[in-house]
Amino acid sequence: MEFCCNHPERETSVICNRCDSPICKECQIRINGLVICPDCDMESDSKKESLFWGIIGVLTLLAINSASYFVFFFTGNLIHTTPFNITLIVGSSLLFAALIQLSNEYDQNLFVISGLLIFLHSLFSFTIHTPTEPESLFLGLSSTILYFIGFIILGRAFLAIYPESADPKLTRLLGRYLVLFSFAWIVLSFSLGLVYLLSITLSFILLVIGYVLLLIFFMKVSEERKPIQE
Repeated sequence: MEFCCNHPERETSVICNRCDSPICKECQIRINGLVICPDCDMESDSKKESLFWGIIGVLTLLAINSASYFVFFFTGNLIHTTPFNITLIVGSSLLFAALIQLSNEYDQNLFVISGLLIFLHSLFSFTIHTPTEPESLFLGLSSTILYFIGFIILGRAFLAIYPESADPKLTRLLGRYLVLFSFAWIVLSFSLGLVYLLSITLSFILLVIGYVLLLIFFMKVSEERKPIQE
């Protein structure tokens, strides 16, 4: 039997799942299925802030992709304005920051790799001036490949950590979906002729579902932590 690190007069058999410090009932805080001490909980506040910005990043990407799709659907034109590109970079940057936090939390470097690839995709948007030029087409295709490879790796990261997550079913569903969605997009991208618009629409729907699942995950893991009640 050990004594609480904050209340030396109290015996306890419970230790913090992060720093291994013994903690009494009053000091125990539950977060994402773990029991942690107040000191580690303070560190979790920075995580919560990062995940909040991750939520903002996903909402930004969801909005910008929706705008891009509807403009293309009604006008047949792609958006390549400076405000659009800047917004895309901002959204990707916020998502990247949240994925770095997840990497630190779960010790899973695939989150960083996937976030970097998705961020690089947004940077490439500045290099595309006239989408019909061969050079721009090549850059656009390359950035899109990076984008979906990033999602495949992100899906693998979620599949690697789902047993430790607060909601294993949601995390596993998200991981499987991101992997399968990316492969489905690759298949749809080869659609030509009359089914071209249909393939674009299906790709957009698949992307939106992926962002919504990612948004639900971030909201789930950023919920308020609650002290364990007597």
